[in-house]
Formats: sequence, structure tokens, C-alpha cells
Amino acid sequence: MNAEAVVAEVVSSLADPKCDQTRRQAAEAAFESSRDAQPLPTLAALLQYATSAAANPQNVANITPQVIQACVTSSLVLLRRTLPTVWKHIAQESDREQIIQKLMDAFLDTKKEAGERKRLAHCIEKMLTSRDCNGPSIEKFRNELIPLLGAAMDRDLTANLQPVLQLLVDGLETPTFWMYVCMPHQAKMEHLLLVKFPEGPSTTAEAQQNIKELQALLFLRIVNWIDSDKIPQQLVTGFVPTGVLQVLAQSSNTDRQKSILEGLDEAAGKNLFSSMLADTIRICLEVGKKDPEELGNSSLQSILSLVEAESLEDLKGKNAQLLQEVLLIVLEKCCQIDVESYDSWCQEGNQEDDTEEEVSQGLEALDRLVRKSKESEDEDDEEEESGTEPFLLPVVFEKLGKLDKSNWGHNVATLLILQYVLQYVETSSTLQMITKMALDATKAQNARERFAGWVLLGELTSSKRQFCVRDEESKAAWLETLTYGLENESIQRVLAKSLDAFMYFLAEDQCLEFEDIQPLSERMLKRLVVIIDQADAVFDTRTTNKDNQGGAALGDSTPSTASPASSANGSAVQNANTHHNLSTQMKLLLNVQVSAVGCITAVSKVLDEKVAAFYHSLMPVLYKLLEKHVHSTDSRELLGAAIECASSLGMYLNDAETFGKDAAKIAKAMCHVLQTATMADDPVKDYAFAAADNLITVMKKDFLPFLPVFLPEVYARLKKEGFDAADGKAMERLRAEEDVGGPQVDVSLCVRVDPATGQQKILCIKTAYIDDLYNALSVLKKFIDVLSVDFAPFVDECMTHLKPVLQFDYDDDVRATAVEVYAEIVKLCARSNNTPALKLLVSEFISSALSSWQTNEATKVCDPTRMRTQADGLDEVLNAAGPHVLSLPEVEEVGKACMRELQAALQREGKAEGEEDTEAEWELQRALVSAIGALMKWHSGEFCGSAVTHPSTASAGMIDQAASSSSSSSGPQRPQRRSNANKYTPTGTSLFAGYSQFLVQCITGPDPEAQRIGRLIAADFFEHLGPESVQPLWPSLLPKLVQSVHTKRLYEEVQAAAFALSMAVNLDEFYVLSSGNLANNKEKIAAQEGENKAANNALSIDVITEKLVAERCAAYINKIRTSNREVSFGKETACDNCLACLGNLLTHDFFREQAKEQATSTTSSSSTLSDDDRSRLFRGWISCLPLRADEEEGLRVHTQLVELVLKQYPLVVENLDQAVKAITLLYKGPMSDEDLNEKIGRIVSGVSTAMLERAISDFPAKLKSKVRRIYEDCAGNTSK
Repeated sequence: MNAEAVVAEVVSSLADPKCDQTRRQAAEAAFESSRDAQPLPTLAALLQYATSAAANPQNVANITPQVIQACVTSSLVLLRRTLPTVWKHIAQESDREQIIQKLMDAFLDTKKEAGERKRLAHCIEKMLTSRDCNGPSIEKFRNELIPLLGAAMDRDLTANLQPVLQLLVDGLETPTFWMYVCMPHQAKMEHLLLVKFPEGPSTTAEAQQNIKELQALLFLRIVNWIDSDKIPQQLVTGFVPTGVLQVLAQSSNTDRQKSILEGLDEAAGKNLFSSMLADTIRICLEVGKKDPEELGNSSLQSILSLVEAESLEDLKGKNAQLLQEVLLIVLEKCCQIDVESYDSWCQEGNQEDDTEEEVSQGLEALDRLVRKSKESEDEDDEEEESGTEPFLLPVVFEKLGKLDKSNWGHNVATLLILQYVLQYVETSSTLQMITKMALDATKAQNARERFAGWVLLGELTSSKRQFCVRDEESKAAWLETLTYGLENESIQRVLAKSLDAFMYFLAEDQCLEFEDIQPLSERMLKRLVVIIDQADAVFDTRTTNKDNQGGAALGDSTPSTASPASSANGSAVQNANTHHNLSTQMKLLLNVQVSAVGCITAVSKVLDEKVAAFYHSLMPVLYKLLEKHVHSTDSRELLGAAIECASSLGMYLNDAETFGKDAAKIAKAMCHVLQTATMADDPVKDYAFAAADNLITVMKKDFLPFLPVFLPEVYARLKKEGFDAADGKAMERLRAEEDVGGPQVDVSLCVRVDPATGQQKILCIKTAYIDDLYNALSVLKKFIDVLSVDFAPFVDECMTHLKPVLQFDYDDDVRATAVEVYAEIVKLCARSNNTPALKLLVSEFISSALSSWQTNEATKVCDPTRMRTQADGLDEVLNAAGPHVLSLPEVEEVGKACMRELQAALQREGKAEGEEDTEAEWELQRALVSAIGALMKWHSGEFCGSAVTHPSTASAGMIDQAASSSSSSSGPQRPQRRSNANKYTPTGTSLFAGYSQFLVQCITGPDPEAQRIGRLIAADFFEHLGPESVQPLWPSLLPKLVQSVHTKRLYEEVQAAAFALSMAVNLDEFYVLSSGNLANNKEKIAAQEGENKAANNALSIDVITEKLVAERCAAYINKIRTSNREVSFGKETACDNCLACLGNLLTHDFFREQAKEQATSTTSSSSTLSDDDRSRLFRGWISCLPLRADEEEGLRVHTQLVELVLKQYPLVVENLDQAVKAITLLYKGPMSDEDLNEKIGRIVSGVSTAMLERAISDFPAKLKSKVRRIYEDCAGNTSK
């Protein structure tokens, strides 16, 4: 059959409504074969048919006007689909031009019907925008289309205006049409907006309205592609009211109104309606009310987009009712709960809410409205320390109060609404109201109400946690409700949400303690076991044939070393939902079990060592799960959760003798599931990593036999990588994973600078891969830290897999963690006295970093985030290596390189565009200062220019000192108090000379960013270099630092200055300075004390005294600790550093006397504080302990406190109640460590019961209980 016959057959079959499916499918198949085999004849036949069928009806069988029109329509639809496919087969540009000419002639034929011309326009638009249609003829057509259309309208405006406008409106939906067809002729496009339809006897009002609607749409399409500042203002002011809003209000065409509303939505960010926002919203509301089913959603979306894009000032006064009207519409959508589906909802096995689509749309709209009102309120209150609530929030609560509470659907809607607005609530009274509603809802008769109540409670615990645990009464109410839910909930999907809320509340932030949970712990754990057993009785693991094999994974034998590690690239489809063969109800039961096991882990965490009372009743339950599910492919997550829980019980038990045999069994099971895992994304692997982290803590060297099985899985994860977003094939593979049935793949993006080209590129990696890499590196670090020299046999292989990750491009945190692991290996070499390996590792890391920086300088390309990781790595590696590793030339090379990059970063920061770039440069500067600080700490002689002779082999004591040091990438190094044993006089050409000059320039200069860096550098000088080095700098440094510690200064300034001063007041020479100033400058100091309230008063070195520093620190501490507002983490950190400085200053004399025998300084110094001032300041200092934010500084300050207690410092004895309170809050907390806990135990066990009771007589009941528990624990440990 020739092409003409094929086309005639397919067109007639598509046009004939009576044509049977078999004939139509055969015709379409024949057409596709003809198109592929003979593309040009087929296209020619189709084009002929499409453009002339109506004019030559003899081409059509069974001629009727309806059949002819149907054939034309079918042929045009087919032509639009066919053009891109066959275009590449048209070799001659002349043939292409003839096709274009034929289509244009047909389109401009005024005798054709409007519908036919519209479909011809669709063909033209497709040809102009398709990637497959290209070549000189297309380029020419794109350039000439607008002039051709203009000429056609000049010939016959009445016949051509409507089709031309329709063509342009439809075409402008794509950016290609705007960029290549319309933008070069923008002036002519704008002219079309103002063309008036000719009036005449045949002109109808409907035709006039049709033109106005198309012009309105064309206007919205045009402005959507133009930058706001380039839209002609004259056009806007003249066209917006009449051309868009009036047309929208007057139109009777629902489709057009919907298109205009969608256009308003897209153009909202252009600020076209700023001057008439209220009128625009009013018209949109009216349109939506007239036809809510067809236009309600579109009008609401337009209003929301306009509200988000514009200022709300005009909507807060006389027009406030408009926003309230919008809010009411939104709340009504939120209340469209299907109360008829209650029974089926209860029976469903879905763990999620299955919220109705209308409700979901309403909740999303509500979030957008309230968020905008919050932003508007924040703009009005820029000076407030904390955010204010959105002004719409009271209206929301008012409207909710009017809902019909007898309708459980409205109760559910209320809870859902509260969940969405919760993040914007600031006031305690409102939070109390929401909390009460949520707690009450969990005991409602209606299951869906309870479900929504638990979801809201979960949201409260995550976003408003500090409020939830603000006092003992609140904690008790929460825990009682959570326990009630465990004991009484019978609907599985509701129970699943109650378990989620339970785990959220018992989060690992140590807000809950043993005393909080102890009264309910037995009820909780018993019920959780019942939940697991009940679900297990229903859930068929389908392992009947494998029951005899179940115990194999729990044997005591040493594991096999054959571990089939997963492919680094993963499987083609993510198998996160591993129980895909189960029914929905069975999946829910399985998830309930997983959550219940997780809750046991969470309770055990809070119980800590007291979990021993439940250990022997819980372990059999977990063993049962392990044995029953070890071979099941459907319950891998449950298997993993059981392994992690069992390992957690043993870790919290803290009894190696009791847990020893169980630990070996659990480790064996962990290795077994790793060896039998067949899926790259098997969830059991993540649980195995968590279990390994726990087991290594308890088993230590006994874990060594399991390393050969576990390490290959770690190394497999280290090989995971991403791809460049420009790599089309990689993107296609990613999409294919979703298309073949897997879940949506979450991808993380990052921007990197290509060092070769200097161009930015976007890199992609699966978010799951980042988690895998981070977990693998974290557990590897734990292995090295705990096993220490016993890990040495595995170091070579470890380094082979680790080194590539040091250059990992796709995530900064992964790269930083890899550096931490590298530093742990350096520390291992120091501990094992392997000096050659130690020096080689340090040298390789330094060479890599400095070489990279030199490449940056040569290519003028800089990636601050990568450089920051390298600088942080230098800091960590140097601290891990300790002393005697670098020579004088090496120290100078590293120090000068860091100084160069530091100066360059400061210059770049001044030119940085955007907050993100500025922050990246600041983090780089901080890291570089820390790296130079590490040089000062371990190589102070070389830093000052002295050629120090080191012993060929360092003593074990030095190596242990180096190995025990640690470095943090979050701030300057803060080791324990050190004596200035090594004093070096700097030479004029030393690294010290250049760096000290740079320090003075930073501190005394006008640039606030440079001043911030200067404060960090000053801290390193005071901490690591002797007084001979830093004392000459005091006139430049000390006044600026003291001046920065003030209640009216920014917290960043206070934090850095207070930290630097905390190092300075450790020096005896500071007190010599203070006493000298008091003796010689009393009048000037007295005058200065009178002006001390002013933040910007300049200070001089001759008024710096001990009391001035102490009072300034105390004032800032008092401001923060007495604030009624929620205090930010940054301000808490600044307060912590002021506490550190004040503590060092108040106790300097005492510790100096204690260390007199070891002291090498002969400087005579003593405190100038009066006894009354010291007693007052010390009472305030100890009452504010422990620290709250700065963990590293907290460990040092708290160690200082414990030493004072052990030495029976007189002021501690006077404040024994505060000392006991502080160390009680510290015990086993985040700002303590094993050594500190052991010392606290010695203190408590050494106090008589009578003395202890006297000290805690005024304590709250819970704190008393905790003191007594610690006393009993410590007394028991002492007896052992």
C-alpha cells in the first residue's frame, strides 16, 4: 500500500466513530511502518490531507461535512505528532521551506474555520519549539514569523487577529518560543496587546470579549518571560486594570478564566499588581465563588501566589477582611474530611493518614498564608531578639473555635491545622492550648481523632521540644499519655503513630533522665514486649521450612571471613521496602514491631545502667526475633532493629561480664546478616553499623575476630560516588530506577568549581549514598579509636580505601569525616611509636593540601569549602601527631601557606556575593587559624624561629599526650590549662614576626571580619606561646578584647573575645599588669568603672584590671541567664566562654599554688580582687554551671570545677549546694567524659550521707532523687 492510501486509511479510521478497534489499530500500525520506511512520501501525503481535505472533499470517503471536519481534525493532530519524527529525514532545505510555506498558507487562509486554523497553529508551534526540528529553514522561520503575522493582520485584521493571538498565546507556554520567535520582536508583541478589534455590523460582543481575553493572556505570557525591571511601565499601568482584571471579571468562558488565573499565578512575582493587590484578590475571590468546582482552586492558587510575592501592608488595615475571607476558604477546604469512610479507614493497613486531596490542598494553602504573614511580621519587627507570631495566627484560632465540635471530622481537621501552623507558634499560652488538645485527642473515642492527636504530638516533640520538656509536670503528663497509648490502643495504624511519638519524645538529647521515666519504665517495657509478641503471632514469617536453621546465626563460633560485600554502585532499584511480598496489613504489623523494638532501645538509653533490672527479660524477646526472622526476606528491617536493640542493651548495661556471651552471639548474628544480604540497599546493614558501634564499645579487643567480615562492607560503602548533572546517561539511569517500580530517589546536589576551567558544575549523588558513606566512616573511626594499636594490622588496607574519600567532591561533611579517620590513624601511629609511618602520613597530608592550594593560586580558582576541609585536616592531623614531627623549614612552609590563604580569604570575603559565600569564606578563615594554632601548640619553638633539637625517639609520655589531644572543626582548639614550660624568644625573621604583625592589624583595624579573626588568633597566642612572645602585644590586644566583652556587643564578638581572654588570664603576667595598674592608675580606673556601661568606650592598657574583666564577663552571663526569651545557641556559646574566662580568673591563684612545685615561672603575681568581690562572683559563677552549648570548653570548665571540689577549695565548700547541683547535672551528660564521671563518683562516694542530705535539702524532689541515685551507684562501684 502506497503512502497516500496508508494516510487516507488511518485518517478515516481515526475520524470514523464507528470504526472498530481492530481496524484502527491496524491502520495506526501501518501508518507507523510507512512513516519509518518512507518518511517523506508519508509526510507529504499527510500534509496534503491536512491542508486540503476540506477544500477537496473527493479525497474523503462517505462524504458529509461532519466526516470531512473529523478527517481534517484527525490529520492535523497526526501531523503535529509526526513532524518532529520525520524532520531529520528531510535532507533538502528547499523541501523543508516548502513544508513551512504550505503550513503558513493554510494557517493564514481566512476561509478556514477557526478550529482548523487553531490546530494548524499547533503544528506550527510544535515545529518551532521541538528539538528535533532544526536547520537554517527553521531559524529563518523563527525570525520571520512575527513579521509574517503582522503583515497578515495588516491585510485583514478582522479575520486574522484572533487566530494570531491564539497562536502566540499557545506558543508562549514554552521558553523556546519566547526566546527565538517573540523576544527579537518584543515591541511588535507589545503592540498586539493594544490593538483594538475593528467594530462593524458583523462584530459581536462575544468576539470583542474573545479578543480581550486573548490579549490578557498574551500580556501575562509575555511578562512571565521578562525580568521585572524590564517590563515597560507604561504598558503595565495602562493594561493591567482593563486588560486582565476587568477581562477576568467579565468573562463567561470558564476555560479562559482558568487560564488567566493560572497566568496571574505565574506572573505573581513580577510585582505587577502591587498598587491594586486588594482589588486583584477581590476579583479572584468573586470568580472563584461563581464556579467553585471549576475555578475555586485556580483562584485560590493565584491569590496565594500574589500574597506571597507582595507586601501585605495594604491588607492589614481596611482590607484585612480580604485575607480573613481567603483564610476562611482555606479552612473550609481543610475541613473536607470524609466522615463516611471511617470504618474502612480503621481497617486499612496504611501507616499514613490518607488525608483527602481537598484537605491536603487546604493545609498546603494554610501553610503558605501563615508563613507569609510570619515573614511580614518579622519585617516589621527587625529589632526584636526573637521572632514574633504571624498576625493571621489569632484569626486561625478564632475560626477554629467556631467549628462544630460534635463533628469528629472537624476535630480531625482542627488537629491537622494545628500541626501545620505549629512551627509559627511562639507564645507559651498557645503552645499549652495546643498541647492539651493533642494530649486529650489521644484518648478520644474516634480512632482518626486519636491518629491526628498522635501525629500532632510527634510534631510538638520535634519542633517544640524544649517547651514539651520544660518542667517536671510537663514531662510527667507526656510520659503518662504515651504509656496510656501503648497500653490501650487497639487500631494498628493508630498504634504505629503512638509508637512514633513515643520515640520522638525519648529522643537522644538527654532532656529526659532516669528519674523522669523510672516510675513508668516497667509498664512501658512490658507493654512493648506484648505489642511485639501480639504482632509476631499474626505475622507469618514464612520460614516454617527454615526453623531448624534459625539458630545458626546465633552460634558462638568465630564468623566466616567470606563476606560478599555489596556493589558500590548499588542495585538497579532501591529496595527500601524490603517486605514487598506482604499485604498492606502485614506490612503495618511489621512496622509496628520495628517501632516497638526502637522504643525499647530508646527507653534503655534513658535507663542507662538501670536497664539491668530488665535485661534478662528483654534479651529472650530479642533472641526470639533474631531466630525467627534471620532467614526471612520480608522482615529485614525488624531483624536489624532487633540486633541494634540487643547491642544497645549491652552497651547501656555497662557490665562486660554479664553481656560478654550475649555480645559474641549478637556480633555473630550481625555478621551473618551482612554475609547473607542480597540487596545493596538492605536496611539491615544500617542497623548492623549501629550495632557494631555499640558492640565495639563493650567488647573492645573481643570484637577483633569479627572485623574481617565487617570491614569489607565498610569499604564497599566508601566506594559510592555520584555523577555530574550534565551526564545525561547517568540521569537516565537514575530515572530508570524510579520507572521500574522503585520509590522516588532522593538526590543531593552541590556546586563545585572545576579547577581546570574555573567554571561551576552541579554534582549529584543519592542522599542514601551520603548516609552510607558517613555511617561507614563514623564506625571506622570508632574501631580505630577503641582498638588503637590492635587495629594496626588493618591500617594498610584501610588507607587504600580511605585516601580517595579525602578528595570526595559530593559532600563536605563526608570529606571532613574522612579527614577525622585519617587523623585517628595518625594518632594510632603515635601511640604505637611508629615514627616513620607517623611522619610519612603527616607529610603526605600536608603535601596534598599545599599542592592543591598552589594549583588554586596558579589557576585563580578557589573552592572555599574544599579548602576549609583541608585546613581543618591540617589542624586535626597536626594535633593527632603531637610534637617533634615537623622541622623548622616544614613549620615555616605550612605556616606561611596558611597565612597567605588566610589573607586571601579575607580579601575575597569583602567581595563575596550572598550570605552563603560569605559564610564559606569565614569557615575557611577559622579553619586556617586553627591549623596555625596547631603549629603553635606542638612546634612553638620552630614557630618563633628557633631551631629546636628533638630527641630521636619521643618518650611514651609525650606520645600519649599527643594521642590524647583532639581537635574540633567547629572552633579554635581548647585543650586543658597548660604551663608555659617552653619559652622561646621570637626572632625578627620568624613566622611569629609576620603572624603577630598580621594579628595586630586585624585587631586594631576597622574591618569587623578581620577583627573577628584577630580575636581567634589572639587566643592561640595566649594559649600556646610564652609571655615573652605575647606580652609585647598586650597594649594592642587586651584593650580591644576587653572592650568586646559587653552586653551590647554581638554574641559572635563576645564569644571570641571571652575565649581569648580566658587564655590570657591563665598567664601570671596578667595579674602583674592588673596590680601595677591598680597601684599606678587608680583615678583613671575609677573613672573608667563609671563609664563601664557604654559598649563603645575605648579602653587603654593602663586601665585593664582583673576586676574589669570579671565584671564584664559577669554582666554578660547575667544578661543571658536571666533572659525571659528563648536564647539562641550562639548567645549560649558566648555566655559559656564568659563563664570559662570568669572561672579561670577567679581560680588562678588557687591552681597556681597547687602547681607551685612544677612551676617554672618565677613571676610574682597575686589576685587584686577583694574577698567580697571574689565570693560574690564565685557564687554567681558556680550557680550558672554547667555550661550549656560549648561542649569542648564545657569539658575543660567542668574538669576545673571537679578539681576544685576534690581539692576542697574554700569557696566551693561555702557553696557546696551549688557544687553538688552542678556535678549532679554533669554526671554522664553530654559535657562530661569517663574520666570526669569517675572523679564525680569519687567525690560523691566520699561524702557522708548526712552531709549529702544537708547539701541537697533545698533541691527539687527530682534533683534529690538523682543525687541519691548517683550516690548509691558510686557507693556500689566503690564496694566492688
